[in-house]
Amino acid sequence: MLPPFADMRVIAAGAECIRLGYDVLVENPCDPWKRPMNYPRIWSIPASWGLDQSHTVILAILFGLLFFILTFVTIKRLNYIEALFYALILCSPSVMLAIERGNNDLIIFSILALSLLIMKNNAFIWRYFSYIIILFAAILKIYPIFALITCLKEKKRNFTFIFISIWIAFGIYIITDLESFNLVSKTTPRATKLSYGGKVIFDIIFNNLEIYFDNFYNAQIPQLFEKIKLLLFVFTILLFFFMSYLLAKRTDALSQNNTLNINQIEAFRIGASIYMGTFLIGNNWDYRLIFLLFTIPQILAWLKTGSQLTSISSLALMAIILTTWLSNQSPKIYYLDELLNWLLFLFFTYAFILSLPKWLKTYIYFQPREFETSNQ
Repeated sequence: MLPPFADMRVIAAGAECIRLGYDVLVENPCDPWKRPMNYPRIWSIPASWGLDQSHTVILAILFGLLFFILTFVTIKRLNYIEALFYALILCSPSVMLAIERGNNDLIIFSILALSLLIMKNNAFIWRYFSYIIILFAAILKIYPIFALITCLKEKKRNFTFIFISIWIAFGIYIITDLESFNLVSKTTPRATKLSYGGKVIFDIIFNNLEIYFDNFYNAQIPQLFEKIKLLLFVFTILLFFFMSYLLAKRTDALSQNNTLNINQIEAFRIGASIYMGTFLIGNNWDYRLIFLLFTIPQILAWLKTGSQLTSISSLALMAIILTTWLSNQSPKIYYLDELLNWLLFLFFTYAFILSLPKWLKTYIYFQPREFETSNQ
């Protein structure tokens, strides 16, 4: 798209229009494509700093560089095969789409990477600060709140305190500006091309049905079909959750004496939770697949340790590489790409349950609970 870095430009153009008195969540005529700024109002703050479209290119380049720098900082030493996997993902169309658009998901990725680095500190106060950084990312773009689940690394009492306190703060933020978030939701495109999400495949199928009704019956698709589409989506999600639960429970039962490698689990939970959360709530542009980079270190660790996740992890890694490369501009690839996305959702849900702390598994597996001082 020209002019370049279109997604960064909508923020810069919005800053210009804010100074002219426009509510850019409603209309943004300063943008070359007249797009409303479909981000929370906190992105309006740079208008007071004098931000304008002349800053677009330099900001997009800086945030792109920061994304790559923090990606490499969070990656440990690699062998040649592992380096090839990373190279394939980092050079994929999905990652390049984020760079080409100058999308602010690059900023969110960098913030979460910074949080991950601080999270490794032994002092609780620093770790709590890392979760506040996740809250800041959620204030910027909502969906990073899913990454808060990484605080499962904490002991039970600390987890409860962190999870509840951060969610209360986030809930207050949402409630105090609910009208703006409704505007953002209404102006956010629900695309099926270059997108992933649980609803994408159903949108594609029912869009084709709509074309069929129009061509052969010269009529609109019945309204009942919208309810059927929603029911199919909900049923499929519940089925996948149930399958993941049964698979994880069975795996745990068969491998009670084997300890699962979770050396990189914090990063994995950040990436997996963002993928699962965004998959559930709507259609997402493929550039959001950049957060799958957080899952790669743990997946590679599972591949090397010969654990119960080795075989399925190799398939998941291939699926990640394929889905970041597949372009669903072609109708023939739509269904393959979305099938891969659903299989990744199944894998992440399964691996997420399997890697839960023991105290939480006793709840979800309905097992007798024993008092453990280490979890207090």
